[in-house]
Amino acid sequence: MDQTKKYDTILFDWDGTLAQTIDIWEEAFHNVFDSLHMPINIDQATEKLWLDSAILNDFGIEHEGFFDLVYEKLSQNYTKTPLYQGTIDLLIKLKEKNIKLALVTSTRRKPVLEALVYHQLSLYFQIVVASEDVVLHKPNGEPYEMAMNQLGSFKESSLIVGDSKFDLIASQNAQIDSVLFFPKENEKHYKKEELLIYKPKYIIDELSEILEILDNNLTSKELL
Repeated sequence: MDQTKKYDTILFDWDGTLAQTIDIWEEAFHNVFDSLHMPINIDQATEKLWLDSAILNDFGIEHEGFFDLVYEKLSQNYTKTPLYQGTIDLLIKLKEKNIKLALVTSTRRKPVLEALVYHQLSLYFQIVVASEDVVLHKPNGEPYEMAMNQLGSFKESSLIVGDSKFDLIASQNAQIDSVLFFPKENEKHYKKEELLIYKPKYIIDELSEILEILDNNLTSKELL
């Protein structure tokens, strides 16, 4: 690793990275599929939906109508979902360092903005790129490239922080360094060895370690 490399921009994912929303999403998908009486493997279908929503066509389900139902199921539970430990403290310190911050999510704008207001995080992010803002979603690199361009940042000094393979693949497609956030809370949802296939530059289990990366005190961890 280039020990002299400096990052001045961080592009954060929201779900499963700053907010512990994965359980809420999975419950919403389960409820909608149950309400539609769909005899499918819910877990496999949910994972595929995140990668390619066009799979709904295979089930004979109208895309927007389906996700309208999912967002109804999310309701207030989504807005009030707890943050991961250290989220607020990290954002405060990043702002003190004058790091440019963007939130890049495949979730619709309204529930994300409501969650930011609820958790009093709105002022920390200069840019929010949500589902409605792009044509191509993660794992395409477009959402992260849009945020970076709006911030006036460069790929070489930007860093993507995410929890899933969609963030890691998007980082590869956008050619931006990535941090895999893999806390203990996410172990029931992901297998580390499957995520490491996508070669994140860093892997952390606490958000505070991002500060060590910025200070060049944390080298790329052994991905074992």
